[in-house]
Amino acid sequence: MGRWFQVGFFGKKNIASRFSDCVQCRRLSFFNSYDTVKFLVGGKLPLLPLGRFRILEECPHCGHRAVATHRKYEHERKRSLDGMMAEFSEDRDNMGVCCHALQTLMVYDEEAWFRDLRKIYGARFAANKEVQLLLAQGLCRFGDYDAAMVHCRQAIVLGVGRRAEVLLELCQKMKEATEWPNRNMDSKLEPESAKRAYLPLLAFIAILLGVASYVTVQAMRTHTVWLVSGSLEKYAAELDGKRYTLGPGEIHKTKLRLGHHELSSGKEPLTEFDYSIPLFKQFAERHLLIVNPDAMAIIAVKRPQQKADGKPGVEEVHFGERIHLLQGIGSRRVSGSEGRAPVRLVRPKTHMEALAKMQGMGLTAQVGVYARRALAANPASPEADALLGAALADLNDAQVAVFLRKGLAATPPLMPWHARYQDHMQARHPEYDLVAEYAARCQSNPDEPENFYLLGRIVENPEVARRSFLLAEKGRGCGGRGYQAIARNFFVRGQFSDALPYSDNAVDVAPESPEFFRLNRHIHLALRNYGVLAGMAAARLAANPGDLAAAEDRVLHLACEGYHIEAEQAAAEFSAGRTNILARLNAVRFYAVGNLPSYFDYKQEAGDSMVAFERLLYGGKVAEADRWLSGSATNHPIDHLLLHCLAMENGNAEIAETHLALAQERMADPGFHGWKAAGLLSPEQPPAVPDLAALEADPVEIALLSLVLGYRFPAMQAEYDALARLYNFTPQHPQILIRKWAAPVSRPVSP
Repeated sequence: MGRWFQVGFFGKKNIASRFSDCVQCRRLSFFNSYDTVKFLVGGKLPLLPLGRFRILEECPHCGHRAVATHRKYEHERKRSLDGMMAEFSEDRDNMGVCCHALQTLMVYDEEAWFRDLRKIYGARFAANKEVQLLLAQGLCRFGDYDAAMVHCRQAIVLGVGRRAEVLLELCQKMKEATEWPNRNMDSKLEPESAKRAYLPLLAFIAILLGVASYVTVQAMRTHTVWLVSGSLEKYAAELDGKRYTLGPGEIHKTKLRLGHHELSSGKEPLTEFDYSIPLFKQFAERHLLIVNPDAMAIIAVKRPQQKADGKPGVEEVHFGERIHLLQGIGSRRVSGSEGRAPVRLVRPKTHMEALAKMQGMGLTAQVGVYARRALAANPASPEADALLGAALADLNDAQVAVFLRKGLAATPPLMPWHARYQDHMQARHPEYDLVAEYAARCQSNPDEPENFYLLGRIVENPEVARRSFLLAEKGRGCGGRGYQAIARNFFVRGQFSDALPYSDNAVDVAPESPEFFRLNRHIHLALRNYGVLAGMAAARLAANPGDLAAAEDRVLHLACEGYHIEAEQAAAEFSAGRTNILARLNAVRFYAVGNLPSYFDYKQEAGDSMVAFERLLYGGKVAEADRWLSGSATNHPIDHLLLHCLAMENGNAEIAETHLALAQERMADPGFHGWKAAGLLSPEQPPAVPDLAALEADPVEIALLSLVLGYRFPAMQAEYDALARLYNFTPQHPQILIRKWAAPVSRPVSP
């Protein structure tokens, strides 16, 4: 049992004693047999009863003894005595039966019964040496040494021999020993109760029951509450005066007393609620209390299958409340895993992932609420620009201005907030003097170059804007944003040559910025600098040899520059024998030079499902293209807009309007991250050309939108077409598919 735990025997009952010599130490003593209880002992304290046992013939000197479980001992005793009685019932006068009976009674210390048999069979079998020897052994065992010696002598006379002589000698010694009790002899055992050994266990049980009673009483007066955090920021909250710090997506279990409660968190107003449902009722009605201090947690609940209609249970989604009291929930806990937990906390890694999950769960109407709360928790979030788009989508004009002003007071300025604020005020409140507001910011905070950048962004005079942007790069600078703003200012006015140096400077300052790279690439495309673009694509391939988009760009730009052999070699090197990749790159190569038959053939070989639609567009087959696109399950809004333009060009207004409506419907789908210019597809008044050119949108959006608006407002079609031609500088699908929009092709090359 080791150092700390042992076993011990406590209590003595049903004691049977006899005087004899020990087979182990050869000393004469009283041998005792008794019932006892075995305990697990810690130190000297009995801890746990392990069962009842029978001690057989224990020597008080050397401790030699035999041990049997009480159950086994009683079973064997009953079986032996029953067998003995069965033999008696069959043949009580048989000498063998007599010997077996005497032996059995002697072994199990049945003294009274043994003496009764002696009276019956002692004289009857006086001539039987075995009976006489057994009688002598039994009487010696039970302490009647004089009678035992009489039977020993009778056995010697009958010829038992040495066994009887040894027994006779032992009886004489034992008689002498009992007559002189002062010769180191032990007295017989006295009965001893084992009840005291149970006291530690009973005390422990009493303590355990007391603790259980206390816990039960407390449980009846308290309830379990789950504190969950839906934020990606760490924050503190107080519940009934106790402070809790919750990390991103953390789940914390605690106890509250029944009654009135108060919850506070940061700048949120105090929330008071009552929860007085007793424990038994909580379990009977299956209540689950969830407290979400930031009101941003997405809680998914799997309801059990409905037996009435046989339909499977649905997953409920709860969001937006600080106190969630869920009823009819079998689970008593909130899980953070994506498994089969009945109640789980959805824990996204980013805010945009959270918005996507909410849309997938049917919480589209709550997306703006989540975005606003996320921005309130951290206005400087890296996802602020995307979150602002979602946060403002469902607000009216006044609400947008109020919300955006909350982020304008931060220092240094939070650029996404200011950009949204400026765009909103310029579009909805042109009478408001933004220039004066930001000029005052520059005067009050001359050490913040961001203010000069923001001032230059809204001034109408490009030269004033350019000076402000340059000033923004002094001191700490704006990380290239000033150069980017100047480049953008020239770019939206079609002054591509003036924009290029500033765009190059922006890329030099922050080469990792995708925004800076995108504008720089567009400017080079507008200037037809295909050689530079081919080098940029080669650099991208060197950084990532498996970048198929970079390979397509390199082949396209080499072909546009006139390096057809190099383009062919680049396609072969990248494809490395992959037929479908080679066919795709060859399609790009022949597209660049206007070899449309070869382009279609290679695109079909590459497995492109849209090649049939493109053939119909190039052929001007409006009705066939309409049927093909209507039967296609995977179509992009751009396909509908292209067909709209082709139908308008061919005078088929009905098909044109149908596909314009389909394009708008597709863009309104929450799962489609559509164009920023989508809202201008069907304006009541024609947008001004400078407003279109100033859109923060991809050139392909501006060009295609200009074409659509040209058909919608014929009076301004020439201006819109000119803008479309200005931004039709990307030598890629789909611009070339519209004949009036396609730039003239040259340098055809045969396959």
